[in-house]
Amino acid sequence: DELAQAGGKDPLQLRKELTADLPQYQRMLTMLGDKAGWTTDLPRGTGMGIGISEEFSTPVMQCATVSVSRRGTLTVEKIVAVVDCGHLVNPEIATNQVESAIVYGLSFGWTGDLTIRNGIVQENNFDTFQVPRISQMPVVEVHFSLSRGETWGGMGEPATPAVTSAVANAIFYATGKRVRKLPFAHANLSWG
Repeated sequence: DELAQAGGKDPLQLRKELTADLPQYQRMLTMLGDKAGWTTDLPRGTGMGIGISEEFSTPVMQCATVSVSRRGTLTVEKIVAVVDCGHLVNPEIATNQVESAIVYGLSFGWTGDLTIRNGIVQENNFDTFQVPRISQMPVVEVHFSLSRGETWGGMGEPATPAVTSAVANAIFYATGKRVRKLPFAHANLSWG
């Protein structure tokens, strides 16, 4: 997104240009833009951002929509994910794995925190390591854009990394501030 901004380009369009020789990515980026309703024309305090990752032969693309109050309170409104694991045996379980990976990514990137004292992690359960509560969870949509063929990708973990970059990029478009450290809860997101 920073490259797109520096070049005066739309972040989704730049990704399409950079992956012009990858039909799988072209198909997924088009689906992501359509399903998320991609736009950079949002009111101040609201933003959309894209994150992409690939693990175990499974590319995952996510678009986060966030709102940030003038005082800096972050609300992750929606996450749209597009996944290509090649084939699906059980679409419902695969969807559940993507949803849970997004919760895990949000826990690491937004609400959770690890404190290390004398080489020991202090948070040892969910009463001290905060996962997003039900009231904090965004709407999550999962879509599959399957390439089929010989590829059988992995499920579960591949959907975790993209969520933090998608949310961080969305925060920038909402506030004009780049978040460079996790969790987001420690960042001063106030604007206005």
